[in-house]
Amino acid sequence: MIHHSDCMNEPGLSLRETLESQITRANELYSELESEVKKDIINSRVSPRTSEITEDILTKLSNCLDKGINQYRQSKNQSISTSLYFPICDDEKEFKETLKRYKLNDIEEKDPKLLALLRNVQPFNSKEYVILSEIHERGSREKHRTLSLQEKETVGERITLSNNSGNAVSWNSSCVKFGAGVGILGVPVDPKTQLPHYVPPTHFLKKERFISVKFQGKNLDVLQFCRQSINEVQKIANQIILLSEEI
Repeated sequence: MIHHSDCMNEPGLSLRETLESQITRANELYSELESEVKKDIINSRVSPRTSEITEDILTKLSNCLDKGINQYRQSKNQSISTSLYFPICDDEKEFKETLKRYKLNDIEEKDPKLLALLRNVQPFNSKEYVILSEIHERGSREKHRTLSLQEKETVGERITLSNNSGNAVSWNSSCVKFGAGVGILGVPVDPKTQLPHYVPPTHFLKKERFISVKFQGKNLDVLQFCRQSINEVQKIANQIILLSEEI
């Protein structure tokens, strides 16, 4: 959530320019997050910078939605509450109560298209937008943000055996299980270790671990979550922009 004053029209910027700039900045932050996560994996620790960037991305997305509904209402010369935020609700009852709290009681009569847009993207109405609940939870100032509580998890390992002839075979050790008598590039595989019995001088064995940085206590990969969040908020922003430009 953001303060209402932050939701007002930015000087000289149209609603389209405002929302597109928010999404552009979120994507820039995501690129920074990718770099930080790579460092975290190398350093075997989740840095405070990773948490800060994640928080910045979610705050930017929350701001984008809030600015969207405020500036849309202004562009249509509709009244706005002193505390109007983009509603994100868990059920229809909460949705109606939230609209009333934001003084949007007249929306069904005065702007049914906006009402339809808001209802269609609610997590209780669309699996596609369930992630909005997480954005709301993790981007809300009232939650005092627990993004520093992140953890690393090894989610897989890829093994590659190659030889000096340029041939190579790769496999994911968590998905592939070799039985007795199996050989790879002429080298027998030990079914107990799932690795070659030996590595000849003409061969090379490479192991790559897949490590994911996740939110503490939830099976949510930070990079995947932020990428999906940006994509879904961008879809909503585009809908708001198109609706605002209808004559």
